[in-house]
Amino acid sequence: MQQLQNNLTFTGAINGDVYVWRDHYLLRVVAKAHTGPVFTMYTTLRDGLIVTGGKERPTKEGGAVKLWDQEMKRCRAFQLETGQQVECVRSVCRGKGKILIGTKDGEIIEVGEKNAACNLLLDSHAGGGVWGLTAHPAKELCITASDDATIRLWDLTDKKLLNKVCVGHAVRCVSYSADGEMLAVGMKNGEFLLLLANTMKMWAKKRDRSVAIQDIRDIPAFILQLDFSADSSYIQVSTGAYKRQVFAVPSGKLVIDQTIIDRITWATWTSILGDEVLGIWPRNADKAEVTCACVSHAGLNIVSGDDFGLVKLFDFPCTEKFAKHKRYLGHSPHVTNIRFSHEDKYVISTGGDDCR
Repeated sequence: MQQLQNNLTFTGAINGDVYVWRDHYLLRVVAKAHTGPVFTMYTTLRDGLIVTGGKERPTKEGGAVKLWDQEMKRCRAFQLETGQQVECVRSVCRGKGKILIGTKDGEIIEVGEKNAACNLLLDSHAGGGVWGLTAHPAKELCITASDDATIRLWDLTDKKLLNKVCVGHAVRCVSYSADGEMLAVGMKNGEFLLLLANTMKMWAKKRDRSVAIQDIRDIPAFILQLDFSADSSYIQVSTGAYKRQVFAVPSGKLVIDQTIIDRITWATWTSILGDEVLGIWPRNADKAEVTCACVSHAGLNIVSGDDFGLVKLFDFPCTEKFAKHKRYLGHSPHVTNIRFSHEDKYVISTGGDDCR
């Protein structure tokens, strides 16, 4: 809805129409301003021109963003050329000869009014939490995966999106192979995928469950984190019952001998449980407060994420209760995942509610 200086009010409708009002009287209807719902409108007192954004497939005559005259009788549609089709706009703003556009898919686009030049300023996840995160084993790259059904490749040095692929369903976890050539992807619907890391193209997929895989036999709750030992002979898991357990591979036998456990060298450490990470838990913390953790490749530090959106940096091992740390705020609650880059130069964290 937008209101102009001449006491006219414009409201967009779900059927693509725009209603023109004066006070509480309907003056006229601009039929099919967009072929789909009109989600956003913007005007300025300077010239009274109106920008509308909605759902509409781009054609020669139409598009998801249109600039109208003051009476909404003539318009100019803009083609949003970003390398992929943009047909759903949720937010618009206009000033200094440019239109700023926010899309349903998490893009922010700048368009010139005169030359219609299109500049993609930001391309991000949208619609749900970002759960999957993995850092490349040899390059300053990382992969994120989200409930928005996209998997994205990021350059950590330039902080740029390099590639993305939509896999059609919500994604909950992702991991690079040891050589960085492949990606393993776990889906919320129980399916898992193998992608070629360089191209993000599908290499294989399999689905033998109709829901997310959460349980392993003899583990009384869902799995929070899982780590392999350096020789792949053991795995350690953190469970929803907040117990850390170690199993032999491939037998799956529970290891209860603490002397054996103490001698294991872990390839990674993402567990939030265990004597080695006792100090990452704050005073009076409930069980859900610390949500994720990761030990640096050098083994000198551990970072944690919590339910309040905080990222904390500790020394490792962190065996003393309520250990000293540095803290950083960058997320709305809560932090879903956290990783070090391959040379420990960067810490990457993801959030569950940042898009709201």
